[in-house]
Amino acid sequence: KLGYSYNPHVAVMVGYVDMGEANLEIDILDEEESVITSALGEAFPHLGAGPTVNARFTRGFAQRYSVYADLGMLYWNSSVRVTGFSADVEDDGIDPWVTLGAQVAIEQLSIGAGYQYFKLSSKSAAGLGLSLSYSF
Repeated sequence: KLGYSYNPHVAVMVGYVDMGEANLEIDILDEEESVITSALGEAFPHLGAGPTVNARFTRGFAQRYSVYADLGMLYWNSSVRVTGFSADVEDDGIDPWVTLGAQVAIEQLSIGAGYQYFKLSSKSAAGLGLSLSYSF
């Protein structure tokens, strides 16, 4: 992420998120391609990747420690490819995401951890994130 702090409590940031890849191995019975494509789109988890933009709200305490909340939007794209079959499913969207976290500052360096929640169309993804930032 790259950001700008308006003051010690409010910043804006842009970044990039990649939720990884997954491999899918299935046995396909004699079905129509449209049925399989639809089933994959509904059942397979979204593992999107794309740019983000967010606002960060920070509350400091005890000099070096702070908690923060990120509220932003993710423009994501996700695709599912099935080897040996022509059913490919692609999806994309612009959806909200939030992070709640804490960090500790050592000089201009900050180390933090946060819980991230991404809404991806009708599905969601969540996980822990670690951060290392430098302020100048």
